[in-house]
Amino acid sequence: MGLAVAPGIADGSPVAHLNKSETDYIYNEIFVLQAYLRHGITINDGDCVVDAGANIGLFSMFVSRLARHLRINSFEPNPAAFACLQANAAAWDPV
Repeated sequence: MGLAVAPGIADGSPVAHLNKSETDYIYNEIFVLQAYLRHGITINDGDCVVDAGANIGLFSMFVSRLARHLRINSFEPNPAAFACLQANAAAWDPV
């Protein structure tokens, strides 16, 4: 597991990751292209979001910045990626 700062995250949030190239690709897909908000998908205050196959949690981080009072449930079966997900969730917890 490495610790890097994903490019373009305005507040410079650190990102625990397994592979920098993969993290950069997923970051671009989620934050820049907003590919997961296509086809009428919206995130509103108070929503419950299920991130199944969460990898290191970048989508969970993304949605946590779109709305308030969300309940985000993130699941990742790969133990190494799950360790990064846990570290990232702890670092990004807005509380």
